[in-house]
Amino acid sequence: MEGYESGDAKAEEILDIPENVPDETGWPSDELLLAVGANFLLNDQSRVVKIAGRKFCEGLLDATLNEINDDAFEERGDERLNKTKKPSLH
Repeated sequence: MEGYESGDAKAEEILDIPENVPDETGWPSDELLLAVGANFLLNDQSRVVKIAGRKFCEGLLDATLNEINDDAFEERGDERLNKTKKPSLH
């Protein structure tokens, strides 16, 4: 789904989705994650959830690239086109 070649990424089954919970191929919706018991720790550019005592983060690469691009846009005098937040110095 993400365009990786065979062998570029690994997958691990975390849990079975109950038959009464609607799901679709691809990234899970917030509703699906909540339905299977996920607790949201962060729901911003990247979602971080806790499921069965383990933490999972998604989309970190895309969020990082968007922030790098926004920093470059800003250096050229443009707006932060991806609307990422400026890194905090604190």
